Amino acid sequence: MRFKTFLSVAAVLAVPATSFTLPVQAAETTSGYSYTLHAAKPSVEDLGQFPPQYEDPIARHVLQGPEHTLMWRNSASRGDTNNATFALGERHMGLYVPYWEPGKSASETTGWNDYGDELTYSSFSVNVERAEGEREIAGGMAQHYVLTADYTRHQGDDPASGRNRIHSDLWVLADKPFSFAPFHVSGAYEDPRLGAAVVAELGELGMVVRSDARYSSVAVDDGGNETGFKHEGTLTTWIADLEPAEVPVVNLPVADHNTMDALQDGFRQHQDEACKAAIAGSTPEFIKPILSADQQPAALKDLRESCKAHVMRPFTQALRDDPQSECEGILAGETPDVVSQVLDENEQKDFMQGAVSFCEKHAES
Repeated sequence: MRFKTFLSVAAVLAVPATSFTLPVQAAETTSGYSYTLHAAKPSVEDLGQFPPQYEDPIARHVLQGPEHTLMWRNSASRGDTNNATFALGERHMGLYVPYWEPGKSASETTGWNDYGDELTYSSFSVNVERAEGEREIAGGMAQHYVLTADYTRHQGDDPASGRNRIHSDLWVLADKPFSFAPFHVSGAYEDPRLGAAVVAELGELGMVVRSDARYSSVAVDDGGNETGFKHEGTLTTWIADLEPAEVPVVNLPVADHNTMDALQDGFRQHQDEACKAAIAGSTPEFIKPILSADQQPAALKDLRESCKAHVMRPFTQALRDDPQSECEGILAGETPDVVSQVLDENEQKDFMQGAVSFCEKHAES
């Protein structure tokens, strides 16, 4: 890790110390696709514009593999799995947490939750039908489908249920594999049961290269009557620059949200002793009953990196605010105690090189 990395980590760690990030190194790749995924929220009148010429679309740079689709907002970081987001899950504490239980069918009416809040459904309908027309999109002739969804759900302790509706014109390349990426960028598809239904309905049809969606949500009472303001919106997503590519293979142990909650709670209760153990290379006791043997190494690596940054934060902050406090010793070749105690040999070398450069520039100013 470079000196600037530790300084930036100090800012990152202003958020709760339970927000872990794991440097994931992908040594192998697999065949897949790269493309740019654009998203815009046009007016209803402009929905379906071909070619899309919407103002200020958001761009995500995508590498789609057979198992994971990885996305980046910055093209310069594409391929760096440290900074990637996933189309169908999230990375926490070195573990991959799917948005819904793998293999769970949308036909199952119970067992759904949204970040720990139980979801119950009084109605649920998702349908995909072939429609007329083909369009040339992303270098191929895309077939036209229409997706409609209408479901009413109740979440946790909310006093009311919510009715959600979606109508989306989809354009699909049948010779390319499906990815959830175009749906990941829209809050309209955040419901896990809806996501499972979308994957089931579209997974065998091909790659969705264009989506023009209209959606609405409104609170309803027990009789199904609307009781509040109806939120309505649109979202258009489209793929450009589609081409074959090598995609990093990311092998992360899988965990569910209950496991993550237990890890977060355990770390809050045992933060100091957990960091001491992790930096020393041993597994904190609170982790052992929560994670399996296969899950522990990845979580421990993530915890160790976060704890190192947590312990280094006061030193890097003091060095930045008052360089004279440490620069004399650093320029004399002395390694600060906290650096030698926390960082391994290679990290110490990189840190000290950056620290010397920083102190030399400060001395010149």
